[in-house]
Amino acid sequence: MLIEFRFKNYRSFRDEAVLSMEASGLGMYKNSLIKYNSKTSLLPGVAIYGKNGGGKSNVIRAFWLAVQFIKNAQRTQHADAKIAMNEVKAISMHQGKDQHGNGQLYPLDLSDESDGTRTLMSIAPAIESVLANGGVLLTDEIEKGLHPLLVDYIVAKFQSKETNPKGAQLIFTTHNTELLNMELLRKDQIYFADKNHEDGSSELYSISEFGTRTTENIRKGYLLGKYGAIPDLDIEEVK
Repeated sequence: MLIEFRFKNYRSFRDEAVLSMEASGLGMYKNSLIKYNSKTSLLPGVAIYGKNGGGKSNVIRAFWLAVQFIKNAQRTQHADAKIAMNEVKAISMHQGKDQHGNGQLYPLDLSDESDGTRTLMSIAPAIESVLANGGVLLTDEIEKGLHPLLVDYIVAKFQSKETNPKGAQLIFTTHNTELLNMELLRKDQIYFADKNHEDGSSELYSISEFGTRTTENIRKGYLLGKYGAIPDLDIEEVK
């Protein structure tokens, strides 16, 4: 289990960045927490938000670099280390009908599938393995090519004790603001990575630092720039 990760002087991060998996005293979704000891519970996942180029992918890279330097580290898997599609010979079966209107399964090469389907098929083994054995799964832009409901499905797998009995943890970056509706995640599972406009360095911070109210609309606040880590854009008004 991962309790805390610290790093500094790596890529866009100059100062120390801290990502804590220790759960706060929030009352919501307590059943999803991983019991560590009598006083401490851990989060089953963390979502990292941020604008393009803000540094969120560097958090995942820092994790992976640390794993490589630690012998006999906790079982850790990395979604970016998935097998290249040209190295896999696989066939998927699709339901269809023949010329007589009878139901039939038709084969389709993996290379002919959509990008989203190929992404899902490439990370599915890692998801199933870490849920079955425990450990940490790191993935950058989890929603890449995937329908929002599929992302919800994956995240919910880690949030549920029934599908995550070994206490596996998911750490991912995303632009999917639907997860900010707090129907799956707790507030202490939300992090942001943003870049300083003056010196170009990145910082990592939790939404817990803002002292948000229980009834606050997190998604709306994020899109309005309340927590930072969004593109600095002037969107044209549509009349």
